[in-house]
Amino acid sequence: VEGGRLIVFTPKQITESASVASFDFDDTLVRTKSGKSFATNASDWKPWNDNVKPKLQALHKDKFRIVIFTNQMGVSKGKLTADALQ
Repeated sequence: VEGGRLIVFTPKQITESASVASFDFDDTLVRTKSGKSFATNASDWKPWNDNVKPKLQALHKDKFRIVIFTNQMGVSKGKLTADALQ
């Protein structure tokens, strides 16, 4: 979207699905490794808990389209690139 206000990442190989599972990124799927409120860099994330990865894998196996929403202000401030976020 004009001005870089909305960035949409779509995998190259995506299959159609009638089922969608959507999640917020911060404090739902991940939390910071540093313990700070906001990630300090692109590698300052870890899964929110041990159930995140298996749950996402199960949804994928069950043919859900997984949609992740986030409002990463670090991108607009130049602290994180969109490519690093992806």
